[in-house]
Amino acid sequence: TIETKATSEISIEVYDMTGHIVSVLANGYECAGLHNYSLDANKEHLAKGKYIVKVRVGDEEIKRQLIKL
Repeated sequence: TIETKATSEISIEVYDMTGHIVSVLANGYECAGLHNYSLDANKEHLAKGKYIVKVRVGDEEIKRQLIKL
């Protein structure tokens, strides 16, 4: 869940450990409010292993590691 206080550009991308984008969950503008995003790793055919999720809202960016077992 991402909360925006104003209309903001949101980007959520999932990368494999080689740096290739394997999924894009969001890429565009959202109005102020709460926004839910989810990744179905089985539907995306992601192999077991580590991934990096990069979330960008406006000028802020965070990265988190995701492990599929």
